[in-house]
Amino acid sequence: MLLAAWLLWFYLRRFFYGRPYRPVLVLAYHRVLPRARSTLAVAQKDFARQIAYLRRRRYVFMNAEDFYQKHIVSAAPILNKICLITFDDGYRDNLKYALPILRPDNIPATIFVTVNKIGSPEPYYWDFKNQTKFSKDDLPLTWPELRCLQKSGWTIGSHTLNHYELNRLSDQEIKQELRFARKILTEKFGQNNVICYPRGAADARVLGLARAAGYGLGFVTNSCADDWLALPRVGIYAHDNFWRFRLKLFLRRLAPLKKKELAHGAGVIG
Repeated sequence: MLLAAWLLWFYLRRFFYGRPYRPVLVLAYHRVLPRARSTLAVAQKDFARQIAYLRRRRYVFMNAEDFYQKHIVSAAPILNKICLITFDDGYRDNLKYALPILRPDNIPATIFVTVNKIGSPEPYYWDFKNQTKFSKDDLPLTWPELRCLQKSGWTIGSHTLNHYELNRLSDQEIKQELRFARKILTEKFGQNNVICYPRGAADARVLGLARAAGYGLGFVTNSCADDWLALPRVGIYAHDNFWRFRLKLFLRRLAPLKKKELAHGAGVIG
């Protein structure tokens, strides 16, 4: 199996050598735990190995707000490979197990929080489908814990108020989810211009309402939209071993470049 994976990797690199690649890599995590006990969780040792690999590949790490201000607002060209490490939902384990991996090398990250769940004593509703016993690591972060992450260079971004799938809501409901989440986070943490849509889904209507609500950078799972409010991410999960992780990154870099990315610069695979 390892030999087959290595051969696939070798021939893919040979075949695509010299082709332009996407200059911005966005990784989407949810949880980091000592042991991956759910699909959304990545084992801490695996997370550490993935970050070490990205450092060896000489990625420049940024949080989402800094990327937005530098490369979108100020339109600075992208001259290096950039990696944005992102976490969804706002689990407490992000502080306990992910931050200690990133902090020694001053690697910033972005966490997208479901605002109405911050500080809740109850786990997220979807975890009840797979668990019956919960620990503190399964709970949402509190406001003081989020401020601790912000002091460590993390962006606290919006994951809306209630984690509803926005495509299924009315315009008025979407406006409330977007505007009130941004207002609260701005009051608590300062600038808030970045959003990750729940379940990574956002159609043209949602993108328009997000722009009207004041967001300038948004993240989705997959999108053909040539829009900074629909920047795709690479989801990393418990089943992604190291070879699969590297393959996911390689394939994302080969995805067709959009006009906005070409305007900011693209690298060459080599």
